[in-house]
Amino acid sequence: LDLTEEFSDCAFMTFTNGSLLTDKVIERLKKNGNVYPMLSINGWRETNDAVRGKGSFDMLMEKMDRLRKAGILFGASLTATSKNAEEIASDEFLQMLCDKGAMSTWTFHYVPVGENPDPSLLTTPEQRELLRMATVNARNTLPMFTVDFWGDAPMILGCIAGGKQYFHVNSRGDIEPCAFVHFATHNVKTSTIIEGLKSEFMTAIRNGIPYDNNMLRPCMIVDRAEALREYYEKYKPYETHRGAADYITREDIKEQIDRYAEKVKAVMDKKWEEGLFMTAMPLEGEYYHDRYSLCSAARPAGGVHGGCEKIRKEPKGCNCARSSRALKGYIDDLQQEFAR
Repeated sequence: LDLTEEFSDCAFMTFTNGSLLTDKVIERLKKNGNVYPMLSINGWRETNDAVRGKGSFDMLMEKMDRLRKAGILFGASLTATSKNAEEIASDEFLQMLCDKGAMSTWTFHYVPVGENPDPSLLTTPEQRELLRMATVNARNTLPMFTVDFWGDAPMILGCIAGGKQYFHVNSRGDIEPCAFVHFATHNVKTSTIIEGLKSEFMTAIRNGIPYDNNMLRPCMIVDRAEALREYYEKYKPYETHRGAADYITREDIKEQIDRYAEKVKAVMDKKWEEGLFMTAMPLEGEYYHDRYSLCSAARPAGGVHGGCEKIRKEPKGCNCARSSRALKGYIDDLQQEFAR
């Protein structure tokens, strides 16, 4: 907080479990006005507390109430795994966060980093699509800005690591390509950031993006593992902690990641070719009535889901909906319209 006061012309997004948000800290946050806490949460009480400890969910709810009362902007950081994806993607969960006062959510998919990682916790291709559509739906129907770490990659032209639009400096000063790629060739204590970004390692990462242009498979750790393995072998970056290279050097983990990548490729290549990722970018005046239908008529009457397809009983469904499963035809119609 001393640094945020010193650099009052900067804005800071801090990721926290909320335990240190005391009355004194909240008062300083309110006074400074340039810190935006993102509270980490893994789901409803049972799911969250199994990961973060008994009582942590209730503590988070209390902290959100106190931040909202103090008028401090805050959001929620969601970690999606194969065990909780459906839960944190549910309308009820996202609505709860909005009702508590969260102004944004970041959905970070589990990445098998660190010593002895567990690739079985990776979100499945189907769960990735579920989370993507849930994020888009909430973004278009709730007063809350929602972001999906992988699903929104087309919005930013794929991966942004290596200094393309982002890089990471850890607590030791190591200049890493990404918060999940724990390798470096330079440290801010012994070199400049520019020198680190100009390294062959970082340059290769930037030049490789967006790989074959399918931005629904953006991650060089799990979607494009062959790329990161090549950079690691060729440029010999050092590990920034013990076990950082486990997902590159351990054959058992590599095999699991490769099998996962094949499944993701089969699903996401099809979606990319069909243009279904474009449902993340509705045109002006279009709103989601469910996670697979766009309606150009009006904002959904029921908020998160529950527009005219729920109001109309017969014929069932929304008569002005556009199905994302048939979006290619919609795109063709638009192109013809623009060509006139």
